Order: sequence, then C-alpha cells, then structure tokens
Amino acid sequence: MRHKEKDFVQCDGNRNVKSALRREYSQARDVFDKNLRRTERTYKKAMAVDIETMVTTNPNEFWEKIRKLGPRNVKDIPMEVVDESGEVLTNEKDVLNKWRIDFENLYNWKNNTEFENDHYNQSKVHKQLLESEMEDPLFMPNEDLNSNITIDEITNIVMHAKSKSASGPDQIPYGVLKYPIIIQTL
Repeated sequence: MRHKEKDFVQCDGNRNVKSALRREYSQARDVFDKNLRRTERTYKKAMAVDIETMVTTNPNEFWEKIRKLGPRNVKDIPMEVVDESGEVLTNEKDVLNKWRIDFENLYNWKNNTEFENDHYNQSKVHKQLLESEMEDPLFMPNEDLNSNITIDEITNIVMHAKSKSASGPDQIPYGVLKYPIIIQTL
C-alpha cells in the first residue's frame, strides 16, 4: 500500500496513468484496512480468551494483569532540585531540606509579612479608587446588579435546570429545588 501511494503521489504522467495508479492505491488501501481490522479482531479475541482462562485457572495472575492495565502509580520521589545558585542537588538530605524550606515559605503566611503588607496596601488603594469613582457625580450605579433577586428570576433558573444534574455544594438535588415552597425559601 505504501509503495502504491508513493507511486500515485509522485506520478507526473497523463490523467489515465494517474487514474490507474489511484485505483491501485485505493485497492491496496482497502486490502490493508481489511487485514488490519481482521488482525485487530483476532488480537482482541485472543486477549478475551486469555483473560477468561486466567479467571478460572489462575485468579492471582488475572488480578495482577488487571492491576497492570490501570494508571501507573510511581511512588519514587524525584531526588533532584535546583538551588538558588542554579546548581542541581541530588543528595537526599539536601533535596528534602530544600523541599521543606520551600513548603514552609509557600504555606507559612504568618512569617511572610512582606506579602501581607503589599497585599494590604494594594487592597487599600483599590478601595480608595472605588470610593472615589462612586463619589463622582457622573457615576451611574448598575441597578440590575444592585437590586434584589426576584422570585420569578429564581423560578426561571430552577425550572430550566436539568433534574438529573449534579447537586451543588449544598448537596440539594435539582428535583427538590423545583418545588414551589423551596423556591419561595430560596
């Protein structure tokens, strides 16, 4: 099939020759596809028979084979990190110490006062900016966002939700939420 395709693609002859080469390529491709499908069916059948015989003759081997089909769990910890100078550390003690320091720096916010001060200052500037915009005489509040949610809006949303959908963080199924008493409570 590969050779027939190559001959067809590289043909610079007249239309009749190119048509003949195209037909030969199509026939070779069809034969290849048919053989591939047949071989694939044979392989799958052999695997199914192999698994069936394993179940009855050697269950331990069967479960070992099933275990190998799933994702691979690698339990080895990579023992290689790059330090501040750009050097690669492979000593287990140095690697674990670097990880410990990075983990503490990442999750120990109480000791990271620089981040807290920067965040606080940015928040304060943003708040002042919002307040100054609201004091501007040309400021127009968005009434749609600042108004209360109506029962009609809640009813519309709940009724259009699929009953078989996964429930939200409150774990209440949508089928329950569609009752009128529950909608009024919402």
